[in-house]
Amino acid sequence: MISTHSVVKDYFNYRLRSQISMNNQLLSVLIKVARDCETKYRLHDEHFRFNISPTSPMINTKNIHHQIAVELLNHSNITWAHVISFISFSAILAEDIVQHQPHNEDSIIELFIDQTVNLIDGNLDSWLEQHHHWVKHF
Repeated sequence: MISTHSVVKDYFNYRLRSQISMNNQLLSVLIKVARDCETKYRLHDEHFRFNISPTSPMINTKNIHHQIAVELLNHSNITWAHVISFISFSAILAEDIVQHQPHNEDSIIELFIDQTVNLIDGNLDSWLEQHHHWVKHF
């Protein structure tokens, strides 16, 4: 079974480090859906316009991350598009922080990968099980 961690890590590596896993059909689908979702949400929802500054405490960014999870994952009509949008916006948030703290890039990326996985698995464990995790839909 493909884990949420491997999906999130592959996407973050693609988005933030320009690393692409070869022959990864799931990542290719994820990239396309993430682009579509990002365009949709960025144009229409002010929650996804981040205002991160070099002096923003990490606790504020964790709160923003949690708010995105609540917006996308905490309701009864969850879809794969919501999950993929959350992964995409998590990577965007990490990217914004890395721009202000490039010397901490690796630790910031790893922190956001872990937080993203924990928020998905913690909030959607039953939903993922019912939908066969990452296997049958891509």
